[in-house]
Amino acid sequence: EAVWVHPRYDKFLFGVLKQVVLHDGKISDAEAEFIRKLILADRQITETEAEFVRQLEKEAKSYGPQFVKLFEMCTKLCHAEMAR
Repeated sequence: EAVWVHPRYDKFLFGVLKQVVLHDGKISDAEAEFIRKLILADRQITETEAEFVRQLEKEAKSYGPQFVKLFEMCTKLCHAEMAR
């Protein structure tokens, strides 16, 4: 397991994911579930990951209930980390 990820890797990965997920302007439940599994693979949500989800929320024309759950989870967990 990686202990540290270079910021350029995150920028590249999230840039590609954003293009793929938003290709039609919609975030399906399947896409949201894929993103959730990717983000939570290390059982934490970083500020970079939370910002990625916020960008998706702003740029998507529509999204399903699974994305709403992911967005709320990222927002809550990220704010909880910041409060520490």
